[in-house]
Amino acid sequence: MGNRWYLRTQDETFGPESRERMLEWARMGRIQPGQEVSSDGETWTPATEVPFLDMRWSIDIGDGNPRGPFNKVAAQALIASGRLPPGSRVVEVRPPFVEPAPSVPPRAESAPAASNATPTPPDETPALRREIERLKESLKEAEARARAAKREAKEAADAARSAEERMSAVMARSEVAESEKAQALKELGELAAAKTAREKELKAKRVEAEQALAESKAATEQALAASKASATKYEGRIQELSDELKRLPPTARLAADAQAAVYALMKDEADDIAAGIEEETRELDELRRIHQSRRERLMCRRQEILRRIGTDAEDMTRRALLSHPEDPRTEQMRQELEALRILQEKAALESDRKVRDLSAKLRERDAELNRMRQQAADMTGLYRQLQEARERLMRREKELMEERQKSEAERQRHAADQQTLLARLSALEMGLPGATNQSREARSVRLAPWMGLKK
Repeated sequence: MGNRWYLRTQDETFGPESRERMLEWARMGRIQPGQEVSSDGETWTPATEVPFLDMRWSIDIGDGNPRGPFNKVAAQALIASGRLPPGSRVVEVRPPFVEPAPSVPPRAESAPAASNATPTPPDETPALRREIERLKESLKEAEARARAAKREAKEAADAARSAEERMSAVMARSEVAESEKAQALKELGELAAAKTAREKELKAKRVEAEQALAESKAATEQALAASKASATKYEGRIQELSDELKRLPPTARLAADAQAAVYALMKDEADDIAAGIEEETRELDELRRIHQSRRERLMCRRQEILRRIGTDAEDMTRRALLSHPEDPRTEQMRQELEALRILQEKAALESDRKVRDLSAKLRERDAELNRMRQQAADMTGLYRQLQEARERLMRREKELMEERQKSEAERQRHAADQQTLLARLSALEMGLPGATNQSREARSVRLAPWMGLKK
């Protein structure tokens, strides 16, 4: 067949194109089932029936309805693109094409053989034997291609199965990750609720402690006020007794008895006041100790809660995951994180090395650019010198032209003088009247060599 092919779709016709170009279109998937191909633009053949396009492969997506046929390369590329369902595979829907053998031109009839020659049987003609051998070789090649196609189909099926297994594993891991994520979110919600409840409890306890401290302060102030009032009352009583003693007869015995009575009363009252103050001090110290103990416990609990929840929800989740090192996925994630960190360090080192290399190259380029600038400056100087030399040359050429013009004018003047002399000589030689003696004298005259006069 020829090497100019046409492709006809439902909308338009493409071509002419070479056979190799048509095969490339088939491998790219541009030639689809239902389109037609022609080698002359008049006789059209379905593309799936053209042997060299090799459109005998379909795609099975698992529903029992193969799509195609396509070229094998196009079918494999379509599956590799990921637009088909997982498990899709390429299947061979027809055996390899066998292109028709080139027609053998009829041989010219030979001269009549001798009457005694034996005719050769048709099966033993060389052309037929060559055709049989070629068909056998084509059959062997077709079998080899069929075996290769089966192997490729098996490999594709194995690859599809392995891809399905990997996909199943990935899906399982993703489900586990989703469940772990949901569990972590649930725990995070529980911790947040517990945190909120604990904050409310701490707030209530803080309010209670503040109220208790305020009450204790109020009770202390009341006790101090009561003690002050009692002291004031006792002082008034003492003052009254002192005034009464002053009014009593000034006898020593009566005075001593009065002083003893006053001392006993004041001593009892002072002891009662001291006992009350000591009791109130003990109560206040106990309240302070209780308040300090509760405050320390609450502060410790607050620090523990802040330490457990971290700075935000993500930090809390990370801490919760790190607190369970027995989780293999956490260990795997930690290893992957470490590997990523190492890769990032390597990438940083590589980027630093590239930056250094690029800096060195940039410095080299700058030096080269400076050299080129210097060369450009030198070239500019040379160009200026060349211009000056050219101007001098033009001036010199102008001077030479002027000298040449002067020389030409001088030559023309000498030529005119020569012509004048020749004319005079010719007139003398022709023997003009009254010039015979002069003509003889003229003949004896010898001209200078530079004049170059010729008769």
